[in-house]
Amino acid sequence: MYFTSLFSAGIAALSGLVLARSLASALSIPGTAVTSLEPHGNAFVSLPQFTALLNKYTSNHIQLLPYFAFHHPQDTSTVYHRDDRNRTIGIDFADVNRRIVRSLRFEWHFHLENKIDNIIVEDYSVDDQPTLVRVMHAYGYEYPMVYWIKSKQGLVDCRMKGQGEYDTMYVRLVHEAKFFGLSNVSAWDGSSIRLVPGPKIDSASTF
Repeated sequence: MYFTSLFSAGIAALSGLVLARSLASALSIPGTAVTSLEPHGNAFVSLPQFTALLNKYTSNHIQLLPYFAFHHPQDTSTVYHRDDRNRTIGIDFADVNRRIVRSLRFEWHFHLENKIDNIIVEDYSVDDQPTLVRVMHAYGYEYPMVYWIKSKQGLVDCRMKGQGEYDTMYVRLVHEAKFFGLSNVSAWDGSSIRLVPGPKIDSASTF
């Protein structure tokens, strides 16, 4: 398959880059580099360019670099919802008028009780659609190896190369047939819920 062949080629293409990064100071956080992996050749992509493309594909809901996190809309406050095991099952973002403009919902794995299985991110605006995240866990592995992000823009297929604290991630934008290799990505543990500042969104709901 096209993706499988690119995946194998991507490992070889990035091996030198990962090795070079490993020689950096152990006291500093590794830098991340993005490479576009194409059949006709590979090319470096600027972080702002990749971030803008990813923001488009995830409706400004999720970031991958430098670590997996959710965007906290500007000028909103948060309300957390927890289950009887004190696990976060939802976060609501309310504007200054106390109207909820975005919600996060988390479904925890039935067998791996400390791992998130599915995530729904929804903006309460007229034409918006929720962003869905499906997390694939493997027994015996600390970090998720695969997760899919599905939004109104399309599907993002994310795959970690290994189980290192900082490792290579392969990102495929399925509907545009674009494939990227991201070096030294901070691995997500499948349970931590991080929020980072995000853009302001419309207050279009009285939910």
